[in-house]
Amino acid sequence: MSNRNYYIIFSVVCVLSLYSNNYVQAQENITSFNLIQKDAVFKDDLELSKNQLCQTLMQNLYNLEIDQHIDNAFYNLGTAISVGLLSNGFRFTCPNSKIAEIHFADITDYKFKIIAIENNIQSSVGVTEYKLEIGNTILSVKSDRQYILKIITKQFINLQKLWNDLFFKINLFEQAAMLSNSIQAKPNLTEEQRRCIIQAEAFTKLYNYKKAIDLNYQLIAIHPTAYPNVYLNIAILLAETNRLNSAIYNMKKFLLLNPSTEDAQFAKRKIEEWEIIMNN
Repeated sequence: MSNRNYYIIFSVVCVLSLYSNNYVQAQENITSFNLIQKDAVFKDDLELSKNQLCQTLMQNLYNLEIDQHIDNAFYNLGTAISVGLLSNGFRFTCPNSKIAEIHFADITDYKFKIIAIENNIQSSVGVTEYKLEIGNTILSVKSDRQYILKIITKQFINLQKLWNDLFFKINLFEQAAMLSNSIQAKPNLTEEQRRCIIQAEAFTKLYNYKKAIDLNYQLIAIHPTAYPNVYLNIAILLAETNRLNSAIYNMKKFLLLNPSTEDAQFAKRKIEEWEIIMNN
C-alpha cells in the first residue's frame, strides 16, 4: 500500500472518530500515528546513512590502512581489500584474510577525533599519518589523504546521531511521557522498585557506578515512567563513566517527564555542557 493511500485511510478513520464524539481519542490516534511515522523516517535515514558510509569506504579502500588495537598492542593489517555492510556494523577484509570490524554498538558514546601521528623514515623525512580509532579498529591515511578521513568522520558522526535516536527510542519514549504526564494519579512504587532505588544509591556511594547503572536500568525495565528521577540519576552516573551520549539521551527522557520542575533547568544545563564536550 502506498503512503498516499495509507494517509487517506487513516484520515477517514479520524473523521469517523470525530463523528462518534470521540475527539480526544482521535487526537491521541493522530499523535501516535505521527510518532510512528517519524520513527519509520528515522529508520529509513539510518539505513541510508549506513549505505552512504559503506559506499564512501569502498570508494577509498586503497587509501585506508587498517590497524587493530588489542590488549595495549597495535597490529597493522595492511590496506583494506574490501568492506562489507553487516547487520551490526562494517567488516574490512585485509591481506592474508585478516578481518577487522567496526560495530554500531561501539559508536554510541564514541567521541570521533582524528589524531595526527608523525613517523620518521630512514631518509629522516617525516611522514604524517592521520588516524581514526573506533572500538579496536583504526583507520589510517597518509597526510595527502587527510580529507578522506574527514569525510568518513563526518559520516560516522551523522550515523551515530541516527543510531542513538533509535537505540534510545527517544521518539517512542516521547509518546510514553505524554501519556504519563496526562495521568494525575501516578502509580505507587513496588517493593522491587524501592529495592532497586536503595541499592543503586548505596552502590553510587561506594563508587561502583557500573552496578548502580545496572540497578537503575532494572528499575526502568519494571516500569519506564513510574520513577522519573531514575533518568536523571542514570544520566549523572553515565557521565561519570564518560558515556556522554548515553547521559544526554537519558537526561532528555528526564526532561520529557519533568518539563517544568526546578530540576529541569539543571538537566538542560548538563545537556548543554555534555554536548560541548562531545563536539570539541
